[in-house]
Amino acid sequence: MSRRHLLVLSALTSFLTIHAATPQAPVRPAESIGDLLLKDDFQSVERRLQSAPRTAETLAYQGEVEFRKGNFEKARTLYQSALQMDEKTARAHFGMGKLALAKVKSKEALASFKRAIQLSPDKVGPHIGLGLCLSTASHVQDALDEVRIAKRLQPDSSQVQAIARLLEKRLAASN
Repeated sequence: MSRRHLLVLSALTSFLTIHAATPQAPVRPAESIGDLLLKDDFQSVERRLQSAPRTAETLAYQGEVEFRKGNFEKARTLYQSALQMDEKTARAHFGMGKLALAKVKSKEALASFKRAIQLSPDKVGPHIGLGLCLSTASHVQDALDEVRIAKRLQPDSSQVQAIARLLEKRLAASN
């Protein structure tokens, strides 16, 4: 994989991190855990999670905090603990996909993003993640299909539009 591709993957992984916490449904009450993550307010998130019941979802959120801090092994442990508690925790599958994508482990990332989509098909991040994995495996048309789904889910997102344009250029260049 070229240096340029790794830089693009790195930038897009940051995008995925933000969209893992972004609400996809109607607006949530102010200062939800997702809102705090978007502001990188890790201390408030950690305080809120400490007082919350220990569930697979709270473990996955803790994993997200560690991922955002750059503590990837700790994030992996938390995501895995969440999945041991409840295998259907989409946020944990999405987190595992981001970790695998960051380490250029395409097969693991593909499996994690596909599972996250099965569990939460209305979330943008897993579709983008799957699209990125498919594009690195030279399945650009399939990648573009996933990004088109993300565009339907968030038609006003400039980030989703930018990723779609990038993949469309790549598809045109490969033909």
